[in-house]
Amino acid sequence: MVTLEDLKTRAEALGFNYSYGLFKDEVDPPHIVVINDGSDNTFADDKTYVKKSTLNLYYTSDNKNIEEQRLIEDNLLADISWNKESETYLRDENIFQVVYSFTIFNE
Repeated sequence: MVTLEDLKTRAEALGFNYSYGLFKDEVDPPHIVVINDGSDNTFADDKTYVKKSTLNLYYTSDNKNIEEQRLIEDNLLADISWNKESETYLRDENIFQVVYSFTIFNE
């Protein structure tokens, strides 16, 4: 079972700056930001039995870098079922951003 702490450890081991939510200070790309997009819990008898968080991982780079995307997909997200939601060039910021969506189980 992958946790938020696991994601941080993996991202940093791959050499990425990582933040959950946002960086306190400005960080140059490439970097990864993970944001909670809601929950997908399992309920029964007015009780939550399984807690799951739907997360979006934002990979930001100042150039289109397929090798870094493969590092993320094959290592950081290796044992997680994920979808690539978008690849966007943010013209105002002159950066590329790839968004991955996935669900993790909470303890």
